[in-house]
Amino acid sequence: MTTAPAIMQDFSPILQTMPDVRVIEQNHEGQRIWVKQAVGSKSKAWHRVQAAFSKVIRNPMLRPTVLQCGRSGLREEAARIRRFYEAGFHVPQILDQCEQYIVLSDLGGTLERHLKNLRRDGKLEECKPLLLSAVRELARLHKAGLVHGRPHVKDLVYSADNGGRIGFLDLEEDPQAVMPFDCACSRDIWLLLCSSVPYLNDEGAYIETMFDAYQQESGMSPSPFLRKLLRALSPLCKLARTLERYMHVGKDVRNAAIVNERLLLMM
Repeated sequence: MTTAPAIMQDFSPILQTMPDVRVIEQNHEGQRIWVKQAVGSKSKAWHRVQAAFSKVIRNPMLRPTVLQCGRSGLREEAARIRRFYEAGFHVPQILDQCEQYIVLSDLGGTLERHLKNLRRDGKLEECKPLLLSAVRELARLHKAGLVHGRPHVKDLVYSADNGGRIGFLDLEEDPQAVMPFDCACSRDIWLLLCSSVPYLNDEGAYIETMFDAYQQESGMSPSPFLRKLLRALSPLCKLARTLERYMHVGKDVRNAAIVNERLLLMM
């Protein structure tokens, strides 16, 4: 892997005009770069509800993992990016770093953008091999002892010009700080599967193929925490699937219900 040249430029004046914006796109000598600055906590009321529910069902998979502190969180994310890079994974390169911000290279379009384009063009079948590549790359990550924390398709990159390699973005969250490694891995794959549902045309049947591929590539069996979560959410998911026949159900709820149905069949 080659190392991009460092950028010697002070972005502080620009950041001062946008103090609450975490990520700012910039053009440096004709190339797109991203400046991430230290901002306040991203914790919301929903995260407190999530933490309470995690305690009720006694499952650490649902513990919130959002960063609570600006500058220390930025340092931690930079450290995770370096660990991923040193392990051979496709992540942005750190072009500059200070207490206030880090400057990252651009990896191109997200996997989500590519999937949306295929769906728009009526090519949903072409989404399947891309999603399969994504779960296999996530499995490789876990096999290397690393976790992402929030591997939605919008937090992954895909570039046909780079051999179709899957890359990882936004390593802001550190699930291993609040849950065991096998639990964090199960959370990763569950989140990726949930974000994949909108690009499947078979009511989630391909979810089983993706999960099988993940297990074969990672060599990991389903965590007891995943089984426990699926069982705990099962009544809610069944209710959501029933309600969607008569009313609108949020897409995130529907996606989770479909994934839960499919994974329960495999447990």
